[in-house]
Amino acid sequence: MPEYMIPQSKNGDGTKPYILEDAGILKMDTVIALSNMDSANLIVCEIAKKQFYVKNTFAVVNDPENMRVFRELGVNKCISVEQILTDAIEQEAIMENLKSYLPMENVKIVICEVELDDKSPVLNKKLWEIGLPKDSIIGCIIRAEQTIIPQGNTDLKAGNRVILLSSPDSMYKINLLLSGGKARAY
Repeated sequence: MPEYMIPQSKNGDGTKPYILEDAGILKMDTVIALSNMDSANLIVCEIAKKQFYVKNTFAVVNDPENMRVFRELGVNKCISVEQILTDAIEQEAIMENLKSYLPMENVKIVICEVELDDKSPVLNKKLWEIGLPKDSIIGCIIRAEQTIIPQGNTDLKAGNRVILLSSPDSMYKINLLLSGGKARAY
């Protein structure tokens, strides 16, 4: 059986309730199952939830086809190692392609994210109305689960995450314009 790292540096088979109890599961609000065996990870999460009433369970899911079953059985968060690796490889390939289109060696540019709160002065305005400096552009708006490539008539809403490209000289003005000073630079 797989070994699980248990608080207070104890090790044991997490599929056995007495091991979890000995490790202090009765005081835990989260259990994370990290073995390389999906069946063991699911059993640990099931025992934690149903026998010990643990609020949150996280599990590594090695076979992506098991993700649906884990979710249906109440595992709060499933982490697919294969999906993480696939996403990382895809992102690396994308970044390699972008480097050839966006040479940045001699160019000074700031990429910044601003989350608009309900006090932002640009809420419900169209992009063409907000008066961004000429050396800046909003490249993307993230609205809930939706990614928007904005046009001039796109409006801004509270909770939007706005991705900006700008010269360093204009960042302060943009930051104040959109959020009152809460931007995060990359």
